Amino acid sequence: ILLLLKDDFLSFGELLDQFHSAFRKKAGSDSALSFTGTPEMKGVQEIVVSKLQARRLVKRKDLFSVLEPMVSSLYPYLIPLCAHEDIWLRRNICRVLAKVGEKGTADLIALARDQKQNWHIVRNAVMILGDIGSSDDSALSFLRRCQQHPHLRVREEVLNSYGKIKGEKVEPFLLQELENGDPALQCRAVLALSHMNTLHERYLAFLRDALRKKRKDELEMDESIQVSCCLAIESIAVFNFVVAQSFDPMLRDLLTPEKSLLFGLMGKKYHEKKYEVRKTLCRLLGVIGTEKALPLLTTLLRDKPWLPEDKPI
Repeated sequence: ILLLLKDDFLSFGELLDQFHSAFRKKAGSDSALSFTGTPEMKGVQEIVVSKLQARRLVKRKDLFSVLEPMVSSLYPYLIPLCAHEDIWLRRNICRVLAKVGEKGTADLIALARDQKQNWHIVRNAVMILGDIGSSDDSALSFLRRCQQHPHLRVREEVLNSYGKIKGEKVEPFLLQELENGDPALQCRAVLALSHMNTLHERYLAFLRDALRKKRKDELEMDESIQVSCCLAIESIAVFNFVVAQSFDPMLRDLLTPEKSLLFGLMGKKYHEKKYEVRKTLCRLLGVIGTEKALPLLTTLLRDKPWLPEDKPI
């Protein structure tokens, strides 16, 4: 306690490690008990929580670095701090709470329900559940409800968490979001699915439709979605190169300059890909391209078509 009061958190951490080791030897490595749950440590927990909230405390970061041995007993005190007005504190509390595991799921969900009007608190709870990897029924039910939250940042975070949780339970929810129509959510869904090593037909069909050449009378997908789809195909190449290479003909077609009609007197038939999309397509073809792509890649390296028109080569 004296070390805490003196703000000597690193020395406190070293002493905490020694106590932890001694307790484990005494209680047994298989014991479910925690030395931080002993009556002697109650006063320590209260001081720690108080110090965490002291904004002017220069060494506050050091205190977070030594919290891990205490997290399992501290989490009931830490969860309310997710609603603290201090952004720095909230961010670090979220990182620490992710180490609690499934034990903290019920309390997190309860906090989010009590604070449902504060979107950032709900988003933090969703993010922590994703970091924990919670896939039990109560966590998934809560995440499903949050998909209908009025704030976009919460809905985006739900999709991020699905990508961290992975598995067959959450894949249908992400596939459903591909048809959402909101570019921000579609991007998140694509990137989340790319973390799941899935080859679902609906997912692959979406990637192809998002990137394919579209005529002028067709609606071109948002630039951010197309870039996300390119990154997703790169991810597919890591675990199934054959499937990734199946996109090669389409990529070559996309990157082959469209020939002008009637010496340029007639306009082009297809939408022209934007700068960031062209750049990402070039890189993707370099990663997954077949032998047939070599001549085109040589031309691309020479002409650098990914550069914007107003940027010197």
